[in-house]
Amino acid sequence: MKFSDIKTIVKAHIDANDFKTMPLISGSPGCGKSALGYELAQEIAFDNVAEINLSMLDTPDVGGLALIGDAGSDVLKFKKSPLMAPLQTGRNLLIMDEFGDASIAMQNVGRRVLWTREINGLKLSPETFIIGMTNRSVDKSGAGKLSGKVRNAVSQFSMESNLDDWTDWALSKGNIDPVLIQFLRFKPNLLDQYSADAETSPTPRQWELVNRVPESLPMHLFFEDVKSKVGEGPAAEYAAFRKIYAALVSFEEVVMNPTTVAIPKDLSAQYAIVGSVAHNVSPTNIERVSKFVERLPSDFGVMFWQDSVKKTPQLKTTKSFIQWATSAGNVVLN
Repeated sequence: MKFSDIKTIVKAHIDANDFKTMPLISGSPGCGKSALGYELAQEIAFDNVAEINLSMLDTPDVGGLALIGDAGSDVLKFKKSPLMAPLQTGRNLLIMDEFGDASIAMQNVGRRVLWTREINGLKLSPETFIIGMTNRSVDKSGAGKLSGKVRNAVSQFSMESNLDDWTDWALSKGNIDPVLIQFLRFKPNLLDQYSADAETSPTPRQWELVNRVPESLPMHLFFEDVKSKVGEGPAAEYAAFRKIYAALVSFEEVVMNPTTVAIPKDLSAQYAIVGSVAHNVSPTNIERVSKFVERLPSDFGVMFWQDSVKKTPQLKTTKSFIQWATSAGNVVLN
């Protein structure tokens, strides 16, 4: 399933106050599993948000530390886990990550928490929603098989990378290079090619790292930096795409001469110029830019309007957008 569909299902359970269901999301490394939990934490008003990585903890870190009781007593007492203690009251979100990488003992601790909402005297608030994540054993990333007890206590969802979801995320962030967005649209197969046998391979998480590569680097060093994150082949293709982007007519030329400026014939260059124009357009120049967009192939016109209104929502109130959205045969954006 894609990110947005799983997120819709999980959010529906939260909105319905179904705190007993625990979704467990599996997927290859870097596909965006953890991002789902972070987005829920940002979008929903939880009193407390706790994230625990089961593979990095021992059982006392979650279950509490056993201490000697009162003088003369042969009964141990448990000191509550500081990771779990804030979840005893309020409306909370508990994110349990790397289930499959954890030992069976830690998987059992996680299963006890999600199933009984209590462990060694610490009781979770009844309004604590728990969501789990795990890598898949098939990806050879260190994850093993999930305990049968865990599998029989959760709702399992398998996440696959999806270009539309990644593009929506990238546009909403506002700081993802439009060149990178358009490159992955042009080469969607490169979004996620995780391989356990490769030194490094492209995944959504690695492309986010590529976005941080300084543009000030000389091209040969820019290539090496990108290569360190996604591998040689994808890095070479991305570097070539950036050269195409750099050779395009400027946005200023588009604004000044929207009806006569040359439209590139090469497909990769068309992807590049649409990204550039959508990234730079504003309510003050949209009327002129829209004349250029009208000259583009229809698919690229749709792409331009989708991206531009996500980045600059004010464009939805402009005459150009309204005319485009209501004209026969065009896609109406929701």
